[in-house]
Amino acid sequence: MAKKKLNSQELYPIEDWKYDVSNGDTKLGYEDWVEHNVESHQKMDDDIKTEKEYTVTVTRISYGYITISVKAPSKKEARKQALDEAGNHEFSEHSADYEIDGIRLAINKHTFNPAHLDKE
Repeated sequence: MAKKKLNSQELYPIEDWKYDVSNGDTKLGYEDWVEHNVESHQKMDDDIKTEKEYTVTVTRISYGYITISVKAPSKKEARKQALDEAGNHEFSEHSADYEIDGIRLAINKHTFNPAHLDKE
């Protein structure tokens, strides 16, 4: 069975327009309001289909080890000395994990205009 394609006025009923008018969400007449909604939803559909650029912060956590010999009076002091000295040695990396710390939509500062967000 073929799917019926709805026309603009079926997609945007006059009751919805009246509701927007009564809430002060639009000052457009019904026909202009329908046209505005059709254009807005078309742009949203286009935006969904368009690939966007994101900036992704990735942290690499690597695991390596070495054996350090220290002379100390206790295990506690040996641990402290080994940690202090560890920065003076090279470690062979045996494995690494990666974590995502954040993802943001990259915005081109030359084309982004926040003023258009408040306008109909």
